[in-house]
Amino acid sequence: MYVVNALRRAAQTSPDRIASVHQGRSWTWAQVQDRVARLAGVLRAHGVEPGDRVALLGWNSDRYLESVLAAAWAGAVIVPLNTRLAPPEIAYQVGHSGAKLFIHDIGFSDVVRHVADGHPALSLISIGGADDAADYDALIAAASPVDDAGPQHGDLLGIFYTGGTTGLPKGVMTTHANMAHQVALHMLDLGWTRDTVYLHVLPMFHLGGLLCAYCLVSLAGSNRYMERFDADEFLDRLASEGISAAALGPVVIGWLLESPRIGELDLSTLRSIAYGTSPITEPVLRRAMQRWPGAGFTQIYGQTEITGTISVLRPDEHVLDGEDAVRLRSAGRASWGIDARVVDDDGREVARHAIGEIVARSPGVMAGYWQDPEQTAATLRNGWLHTGDVGYMDEAGFIYVVDRKKDMIVTGGENVFSSEVERAIASMPGVSQVAVIGVPHEVWGEAVHAVVVPAPGVPLDEQAVIAHCRGLIAGFKCPKSVEIRRESLPLSGVNKIRKHTLREPFWKGRSRGVN
Repeated sequence: MYVVNALRRAAQTSPDRIASVHQGRSWTWAQVQDRVARLAGVLRAHGVEPGDRVALLGWNSDRYLESVLAAAWAGAVIVPLNTRLAPPEIAYQVGHSGAKLFIHDIGFSDVVRHVADGHPALSLISIGGADDAADYDALIAAASPVDDAGPQHGDLLGIFYTGGTTGLPKGVMTTHANMAHQVALHMLDLGWTRDTVYLHVLPMFHLGGLLCAYCLVSLAGSNRYMERFDADEFLDRLASEGISAAALGPVVIGWLLESPRIGELDLSTLRSIAYGTSPITEPVLRRAMQRWPGAGFTQIYGQTEITGTISVLRPDEHVLDGEDAVRLRSAGRASWGIDARVVDDDGREVARHAIGEIVARSPGVMAGYWQDPEQTAATLRNGWLHTGDVGYMDEAGFIYVVDRKKDMIVTGGENVFSSEVERAIASMPGVSQVAVIGVPHEVWGEAVHAVVVPAPGVPLDEQAVIAHCRGLIAGFKCPKSVEIRRESLPLSGVNKIRKHTLREPFWKGRSRGVN
């Protein structure tokens, strides 16, 4: 009952504290609990029973938070949907999960109608939008609050669909117990308190974004929201709203550093910067730490399948100089209550600094993939979550992630980790974004190919990039070809670079181990 209990406790211990502020609306924790209990009554009136699935599609907002809390209050299972998906992809996830109810932002009405055409039994609730909230507020005001359904720790809290870069996306089943464990870890790792004012930048449909929201409920902290990321708006709000904490993807951190306004504003209220979702380059991290010297940086490495966290690089481990500075390249050490190892193909732990697959076990490990026992068995083996990430561990337990298995390039019989090449290119002045992929080669099987986006106004050319790499990494690792792009690389809903999109034109009609 963790999520439900946390909300009740916030309303009990901090009834008059500001819980949520968005677009001129402000709610205390007592008001949020009342609105959630009423919205749960609306769900019940739509036929939602404990265990039923409720799909959600919307931007970060106070209403999105109320919706996910109301679903838990009613004993339902949330199915958060990526706002960047095409209508057929959303229709697949709604159908695959067996959702009974679809809660959506009014801005997605066309998408919802497309989905509803194929699922005539699906009930719909609009939570309004920037210019239309009257119906939603009237719905809550007219409803009677209901008692919570008393969900137990082993019950499902949500089904979170993975990106689906190969084949169809998989629905990760997350229980109340999984989330309770990881919320506790997050509060310990990040050091947030009830005075934390958190700005939601990471999308709340992403498990990491929702995990932060549940932390704020547990602490009775204060939520602020960005519907869509804009660097200037983010910087303005830090200065004007006293934002003390944010979780950001590496790409977003890079965008902020490129803003000409970053040196004009007082950004000193920001005390906690969590980052993750994808690897960060050392130059970007160093620049960010120098820009925000008073902020504690915390790297979170994990996966949806473990409800977030595997390892953490804590603020005191972010060291810029000396022998420990090399650990900026690491993903930190296993968090509280997490067992992490690096193993060979037979599941045996390898020696320190030896390359292998990163595996983990904890109370946060998922219950499995929804209606997919084969993939569940392949991922959960002998009590361990097999992450699909390749890396090594040093003598002090710091984990270094060198690549995803599917992103490793095999060229002329040599293994090349794309992250190592990306790190070399990212150290070149003027590089804004970089992605390294394997492309077909008749002799070597695969060749190393780099796609580079320069910073605005910076001239870069293919030969300069290759020459820079030759001074840093072995010749067989250096790009054999480089594409210079002036537009941003394709990004997922959480601003990860979509390497499968970059690979697709090269491998179309060809066989490859992964896509």
